[in-house]
Amino acid sequence: MKMLTKRPERIQECLPSGWGDGWDNIFLNVTCEHQNRADERIPLLLELPFRHKGLHCAPLLGPLRIGKYLDSGQIEQVACGGENYGGSRPMSFELKDSFGRLIPKEDLYVPRYAKKCEECSFRILCNGCSNCGGCEGVI
Repeated sequence: MKMLTKRPERIQECLPSGWGDGWDNIFLNVTCEHQNRADERIPLLLELPFRHKGLHCAPLLGPLRIGKYLDSGQIEQVACGGENYGGSRPMSFELKDSFGRLIPKEDLYVPRYAKKCEECSFRILCNGCSNCGGCEGVI
């Protein structure tokens, strides 16, 4: 089960007894639509007792620098997207390097999916196999 919150500061008070350091079947994502929200919410996420953590960057309203958070090794997934309603603001999925130059397609990450992924409802948001072991590594 995935949980998504804009208020990670309230999660701790809602956890059930016996939670410990989290349950294997619960994945917590926080939203971070721009850098200010990322800097506000991701440190809170990293302090929470969840075994599986991720970021939901949608609607992505500006550039994000999240490398220092990814370096923690706690973030398993980053999902990005735009707005999805009438009057939504456009989003560019073009990836650029730190100098603002477009990154060539051949240098971009190519996701790999395991056999088990074919049935997963989150595949559309997935970055590919993280070798978590849930699929016995069948790619």
